[in-house]
Amino acid sequence: MKNIVCTKIFYRGKIDSMRITRKSILIIVHMIFFLIIAIIIGKLLLINRSTSTNYSLEISSSTMERNSLKSEINILKTENDKLKFTGKEYSSEDYSGWKKFENSQLNYSFMYPADAFLDNTDHVNAVYVKSSDLNVSVIHFDSPFYHPPVGTDLHSWLLDKISYDEIGESIKILETDSLHLITLKSSQAYAADDYYLIRNGQLYDIKIVHSTNTQDWDLYYKFIRSFKEVISNGN
Repeated sequence: MKNIVCTKIFYRGKIDSMRITRKSILIIVHMIFFLIIAIIIGKLLLINRSTSTNYSLEISSSTMERNSLKSEINILKTENDKLKFTGKEYSSEDYSGWKKFENSQLNYSFMYPADAFLDNTDHVNAVYVKSSDLNVSVIHFDSPFYHPPVGTDLHSWLLDKISYDEIGESIKILETDSLHLITLKSSQAYAADDYYLIRNGQLYDIKIVHSTNTQDWDLYYKFIRSFKEVISNGN
């Protein structure tokens, strides 16, 4: 009888041990299964992220190429307009509706669009003209730099003293040869065209600032060619 009881206890323990072992195996299998699923999902996410990154890079590269092409087209158009209007002469009818500013101290005048704002509060040093299409400063400071020595050669004297990117086509302003210096657009500043000239011992800087993406060279040359000598009352 005792042998039968011991045998039952032995087999029951063995069965319980087998159940525990089987349960452990099932747990391990489940863990391996979920681990494999996690690895597969991780790889899919990496592939998707890589694809998205490459696609974004392709879009970015394409956008940069389009912007570069647009920039080159705008530059070519600007250069064409400069050549087109450089030699254009404007009649009095072309200035119909424009206003006139006169600086009796320095004996010059110019015309400007009626819708433009004119700031001549410090006309001894500078005059500013600004509208939606025109942003110009006529600078002639009363300072040593703006009163170069008599007989100064504008080109050799000025080019060593200021920064610029290119030398442009020069035109006569107030019956005087000018020096045209170009500053290209940067992250810190707008593009600009400066026309320098020395007249009666005074250095002038007619600065056209391109604060918009378009450049209207017909308007710019029309403004520049409106400069006239003013005969003072004392002569």
